[in-house]
Amino acid sequence: MAAASKHSAATSATSLESLETELSRGTLLKIAAKAKEVVQLRFRSLGNFECATRRIDHCPKLAIEQLLIGERLGKGGFGVVTEIKGISFDRTDISGNDEFAKLQNGECSRYAIKMLDDSHCGDRKAFFSGSRDMAVEAYILAAMNHPNILSLRGISKEPLGSKNFFLMFDRLYGTLKDRNQEWKLKQHDLTRSVKKLVKPKATTEKLRDILETKLRVLCDLSSAVAHLHQRNVLDRDVKPDNVGFDISGNVKLFDFGLSTEVDPVWPKPYNLTGMVGSLAYMAPEVHLRKPYDESSDIYSLGLLFWKTLTLQPLFPQMTPNLLKEWVVIRGIRPLMDSSLSDTLRTLINSMWDADPKQRPRAVQVTLALRHEIAAVEAKSGFSTYSTSFLRSRRRAL
Repeated sequence: MAAASKHSAATSATSLESLETELSRGTLLKIAAKAKEVVQLRFRSLGNFECATRRIDHCPKLAIEQLLIGERLGKGGFGVVTEIKGISFDRTDISGNDEFAKLQNGECSRYAIKMLDDSHCGDRKAFFSGSRDMAVEAYILAAMNHPNILSLRGISKEPLGSKNFFLMFDRLYGTLKDRNQEWKLKQHDLTRSVKKLVKPKATTEKLRDILETKLRVLCDLSSAVAHLHQRNVLDRDVKPDNVGFDISGNVKLFDFGLSTEVDPVWPKPYNLTGMVGSLAYMAPEVHLRKPYDESSDIYSLGLLFWKTLTLQPLFPQMTPNLLKEWVVIRGIRPLMDSSLSDTLRTLINSMWDADPKQRPRAVQVTLALRHEIAAVEAKSGFSTYSTSFLRSRRRAL
């Protein structure tokens, strides 16, 4: 009995470093369990924990065998996203479960799943990081309820760390990065038409339509970020690659593996991990590992706004060392395009201000964009952004 007790104590005290080097299924499950425990301890005392846990508990649980797998859609830092063309339902699962009924009734036409990349399964630290980020993403998705934030639709029956563990959500059709390329080509063709004096008035109207579309996308995006901040969540990786569009063309903010929740009673700025996110969009204070808060997301949004509105490269041919020297330390920002209105130039300049205290809140950014949309529509002589549409967006805030 004494030997057994010692063995039990040793097992319970096993740390990530002491797990066997061969990543068997049992080892993967142990590492993932440790990652899940870390995430639960991190969020347990915070405001969204009960809501997120309850939603995950009620979320449809599916086996990989129930899914008709389609094409691979993309690969992120730790996960692979794959299209789901169909789902076979078990009547015992559907009975009395409203969320299953929604899936069965096809409220969303297609889905996708995110699984850990197999390449992470051979490296202990990489697998731990991937499992942790997957658990964080499930938590954040479950905690949010906004039309422009990706919704968690289902989750794997198998435990985190299993080869077939997955998160399921609506399939996205391209990212803002893809859309920027499309707009760039369209604007290039239209600009050439203007130079040739081919229907200049019609061309100008089309260019204005593109601008309105961009502004609506940015308005929806800032509304989504405002919702995160109202729930005390920092995205920490706002960039065009993490903004997608569903089958109806609605903006969806996604990929929350690097996000974190804070306690509103904590003094600002918060002592959080530095160097989190993508270098080009990372706020100076995050880059320099200084305390930071929600305003770091606003900085990232400002750079994203500039890139989307100008369709120009953000920091072309700039190495990480040069970016740190010129952008982070010296405060150099992209050149402001003269075609942008005074309102947009003032807004973006305030969003990427070197002083985090000078940056506006996400709600203020959203309101400023709504005013800009109204101004653009007034110039066009008609409104494609109807009163009902505006009301729906106000409700989203």
